[in-house]
Amino acid sequence: MGEKAGLPNVTVLSTEMGGHSHSLAATTVVGTAPTLQGNLLAQAQQSSGGRPPVVNKGNIYNATAPGTALAPTSVSLSGSSLPHNNVQPSLTLRYCIAINGVFPSRG
Repeated sequence: MGEKAGLPNVTVLSTEMGGHSHSLAATTVVGTAPTLQGNLLAQAQQSSGGRPPVVNKGNIYNATAPGTALAPTSVSLSGSSLPHNNVQPSLTLRYCIAINGVFPSRG
């Protein structure tokens, strides 16, 4: 009881992580929908005259089939092999038990 266990910081190595991948499908078609449900990331709508995309337009998704792959250079390793905090959430409580008498007094 009261013995220390575990480590406050842990470094996750590639040998400890299960193999997985993250893919992103997108289309080069201009977006026609504001929601992702059933749609793919699409090209932002251009302002009139070919200026940069309309800010906060909202229509950045489209149901068209994927037209482009995510560039391999757009993702990289992260974490720099540095440890992360591994301390679990906790709450310290103090309590008092009355051994003699009635506490608190009831009147």
